[in-house]
Amino acid sequence: MKPLRPILVGAVAAVLSACSSGGGDGGPPTITSVTISGDSTVVLKGTRQLTAVANAGGSPLTTGVTFVWTSSDTTRATVSSSGLASGVRLGMATITAQAVLNGTPTNVASTHGLRTRIGAVVIAPTAPQFASLGDSALLSAEARDALNAPVSVVAFTWQSRTPAVASATPRANTAQADVVAVANGTTNVVVTGDGVSDSITATVQQIATTLSITPHTASFNRIGASLTPIVTAADARGHSVTAISWTTQNGGVATVNATSGAITSVNEGQTLVIASSGSLADTVHVAVALVYKTVTITTPPPLSTVIDSAVINRLNGSLQLGLVVRDSGGTVVPNPQGSAWSLKTGDHRVHWRCERLDHRQLEQRPRHDRRCGADGARQRAARGAAGHWQHRGYAAEPRGIELRGRHAALRRAAEGFGWGGNPGAHDHVVD
Repeated sequence: MKPLRPILVGAVAAVLSACSSGGGDGGPPTITSVTISGDSTVVLKGTRQLTAVANAGGSPLTTGVTFVWTSSDTTRATVSSSGLASGVRLGMATITAQAVLNGTPTNVASTHGLRTRIGAVVIAPTAPQFASLGDSALLSAEARDALNAPVSVVAFTWQSRTPAVASATPRANTAQADVVAVANGTTNVVVTGDGVSDSITATVQQIATTLSITPHTASFNRIGASLTPIVTAADARGHSVTAISWTTQNGGVATVNATSGAITSVNEGQTLVIASSGSLADTVHVAVALVYKTVTITTPPPLSTVIDSAVINRLNGSLQLGLVVRDSGGTVVPNPQGSAWSLKTGDHRVHWRCERLDHRQLEQRPRHDRRCGADGARQRAARGAAGHWQHRGYAAEPRGIELRGRHAALRRAAEGFGWGGNPGAHDHVVD
């Protein structure tokens, strides 16, 4: 009999194991807990699906298990045999799921709190706009159920996200609030009822009902000059309007800052600068008439190097010159107007040279000496600060400068241009 003992012990252990798990030939499994899953709210007149799971120890049971669903307050929420909850009236209810194993109810159950709530909040009007400070709008809030039908007896709270732009003050019934414009800008107005919120955007943008500009004319005599007109504007409630739109009809003559209204001269010409608010507008007539301060003869652009003398070394030769004109403010004029080139000739003969001579020697030269001209009395020379000789106002370098062709100076004159009888400006070079 000793060889059979281990077999009997193993059989007894197998039977005990089957009984402890509640399965096999020893009987049904033992349910130890129930877990309910799903949202904690249901919309009024809407539904919410709940699910339950039975557990045996740490393992879920799926065979032979059903549940009995009940509600603690069917006037607020009901639940079907499949766990589908329905919102009936605003408020809380407790949903219970009791486990049933193979048709036999167990004492194992679980509860789930479920609140019936509104589905949405609707605000009207949806986008209030204010044209004057102090203007107000009455906003109304309405709760809706899952079918978008109105829901009564809901208390609301109101808040303006930026009260410095517009304030929101609820009325006694809380379903309405007064929104009042405080300053230009935008703000979100938020209303909350039964834990559900909605918001709208309120915009304050003053529009002037009166608008005028001082001065109505602006004159500039140099590039870069600036003027900021004074604007007097008010909204319908008499509050000052500072948000003015500025435009210019010709930015090539004068520009305008779109916010501040500062006008800056750019070039000669005329234009209108317009200030507007809503349907109102006023204008400034701008005239830019540059006064030329200096004219300098230069080499051709783009180098434009200043020159005091030039040489044409053959008959019928040519020389291209440029000029730089500066206005009364010292700014280079991009397209100077009213300029003219002229050739001023003297009474010298062709191809003569004036060497650097002592002042006394020059005065003692014969009247018709070709080296220094035909008339010694009219050709007195004076020594410059750098030791150069000035001959009839034109520079001769120490080594001498050849004048080919007739003695001539190119002169650029802008005479009579500008305001107040401006005599113009000029410069010249030796040819």
